[in-house]
Amino acid sequence: MKPFLTIILCLGAILAAILPTQAYSAVTAQVNCDIDQDSIEETVFILGNRRARVTLSSNGRTKKVNFFKRYPASKWVPSCADENDDDKLDLILTNTNNNRTKEFFFFQGDTDLTGCGSVRSWPGNLIYKTIGSSHFSSGDPRRNAVNVIAEWGYRGFDSCIEVLAANGERLGQMGYYGSWSGGPYRWYGPTGCGNLGISGASLASRARREAGSSNIYVKIGNICYGPIDSSRCLGSRSC
Repeated sequence: MKPFLTIILCLGAILAAILPTQAYSAVTAQVNCDIDQDSIEETVFILGNRRARVTLSSNGRTKKVNFFKRYPASKWVPSCADENDDDKLDLILTNTNNNRTKEFFFFQGDTDLTGCGSVRSWPGNLIYKTIGSSHFSSGDPRRNAVNVIAEWGYRGFDSCIEVLAANGERLGQMGYYGSWSGGPYRWYGPTGCGNLGISGASLASRARREAGSSNIYVKIGNICYGPIDSSRCLGSRSC
């Protein structure tokens, strides 16, 4: 009986180890992370380069992430970290061809940024400014207002772009103003659909009241870029 029981126990252990993988088809990548923070790591499976699934060890529930495009495993490596300071692990995909290119995804139910198709790090061809350019007249509402400027090479457009606090709370929006000599798009806090005729310092205060942090995300289309510090210019030499 003892040898028989030993065999049964060994088979049970083997099945327990392999069943999570067999539960999913088209596994293209995976990473071990303690998603539910119970000191037991779960395996996050990337399926078909388009979505992620993980079964929590604490309660057996499945959490998921749906990507808005394909992320080939040959170029994108998964990992986990808390990217929005909410004390919950998020899924990160890092481009192996350029380690500075990372995209962040939140498991459903873990954040209020559910309206974002994906969350990406701030790209080098987007500029965030806490105030307008010095050549604006003092009476121009753009002079003392936040704005985002796209340089040539940036792709993605929306006539209204949203500004979100670190917890996903909507802080306001900026309106499209037109192209400029260095790029295709400009959005200003007080123009068009915009309702953010305030400086970066004021926006940072608003963000801190909402989420306890001056960090924000800028949503263009279905992509949220950030987090960035709303009190500081990014990519600009003029402020």
